[in-house]
Amino acid sequence: EGFERKKSKGSLFDFIDRCKTSIGRRLLKKWICSPMADIDAINDRLDAVEDLIAASDAVKGFHNKSWKLPDFEKLLSSIYQFAMRN
Repeated sequence: EGFERKKSKGSLFDFIDRCKTSIGRRLLKKWICSPMADIDAINDRLDAVEDLIAASDAVKGFHNKSWKLPDFEKLLSSIYQFAMRN
């Protein structure tokens, strides 16, 4: 995480990254590097953003607590790698 932040200093990613979690940061980077091209998928995402804006109080509550969540993606990757070695 720290290395990735230093490496992206001054980039578009660094400018818009307000993620509280590593998972969010990886997802944002993926979205920037591979933007959607399907109009229906773009509209679905815009609809989801509108829903999140409408539920801003709930989103703020989740946002303030989300940094406490474990990085499940990284944890599952570690478990998988361990299982493959044994």
